[in-house]
Amino acid sequence: MHGENIQRPSKSGLSIATLTKNYKMATIKGTKERQGRQKPSEEFVKVNIDASFDEGTGSGSTGVIIRDWTGGAIAASHTFLPYLVDVPMAEAFALKEGLLLAQHAGCN
Repeated sequence: MHGENIQRPSKSGLSIATLTKNYKMATIKGTKERQGRQKPSEEFVKVNIDASFDEGTGSGSTGVIIRDWTGGAIAASHTFLPYLVDVPMAEAFALKEGLLLAQHAGCN
């Protein structure tokens, strides 16, 4: 035990039951594997955005990529954000960056 806290038997039992159920669900036939990002139709492009936020420094970053129907990159960008309040603010900046990049790349 080495000074570590020990779970109560009822909590251990619940953890074991949950792990067992998750394993059983994962091994059921017909379970679909995630295929990754889906490509858009031929007449469309797809804009993927993401953001990060470091609570300790109050800073973050954004990343944007625009792809065509073949999966080929049309444009991409990233931005460092030195002053942020929270994650939603970082995500809002990423969305703005994605819209501006799409406009700049001529995506209508």
